[in-house]
Amino acid sequence: MKCFLEKRNSLGVWARENTPWEAIGLAAGIDLIRLLGAALLARWEHSMMAGQVIAIFNAPEVMKKRVEYALLPGGWRDRDALEKLVLGLP
Repeated sequence: MKCFLEKRNSLGVWARENTPWEAIGLAAGIDLIRLLGAALLARWEHSMMAGQVIAIFNAPEVMKKRVEYALLPGGWRDRDALEKLVLGLP
């Protein structure tokens, strides 16, 4: 991956924008399937991290609503979820 980035960075702006990634990979002597796999894995990890950040920032509002619904007469599912989450009960 480092060889690919070094080769890509050595190109001028026009060449970077107009050269297919496959050509850059071949010029860097990299196995294109491994490069694609690394790129897909990095994209997946980025997506997972973005989802975790969204969940963390919205956790207070979600928890507030969950408690609000747990206090309703039919809120047994939310009560059960809160017991598992907060108290660690089965």
